[in-house]
Amino acid sequence: MKRLRLPETLKQKLKRLYLLTRGIILLPFAVFRRTVLPKKEDIGRILVIRYDRIGDMALSTALIKALKNHYANAHLTVLASQGNRDVIKNNPFVDEVIIYKGFFDFLKRARGKRFDLLVDPINTYELKPSLLAYFSGARFRLGFEVSGREVFYNVKGPALSDEGHIVERMLQLAGFLGIDTG
Repeated sequence: MKRLRLPETLKQKLKRLYLLTRGIILLPFAVFRRTVLPKKEDIGRILVIRYDRIGDMALSTALIKALKNHYANAHLTVLASQGNRDVIKNNPFVDEVIIYKGFFDFLKRARGKRFDLLVDPINTYELKPSLLAYFSGARFRLGFEVSGREVFYNVKGPALSDEGHIVERMLQLAGFLGIDTG
């Protein structure tokens, strides 16, 4: 079966239309969104979702360090992929690495660990990481606000932007938790 190939500009326009429509459809759910800021003493277990690319995992280490420095007594876990776990295997700021094996496997394992804070630094419009965050059972959930993803988080986060270096954008997440990243 031959696939229909659309011109690149048409693909981009359709993608923007899809994301705009999705944002509008999810907007009513924002009414039920309760945005809270966790207190430092409420955080004992942290999960950072980073099961995508190796380079993105490497760029997330500044965020991981900021979280661990701020929540020094918290147990920090990273959700990684088989392919990117070696980047953080010996990271002194990471207490545990969980390998992502699928949506339902993750939910079963995450709910058993009872995370207090989940940080989703995946900076795309993709819904899967925000759904993982929402269903994880974590008391506080933070991620980028883009195309309706924000309805799945209960800590207000930054809007996704192309401005600045990606590490600076990830550190913005920490800033929204009240962490001074210098």
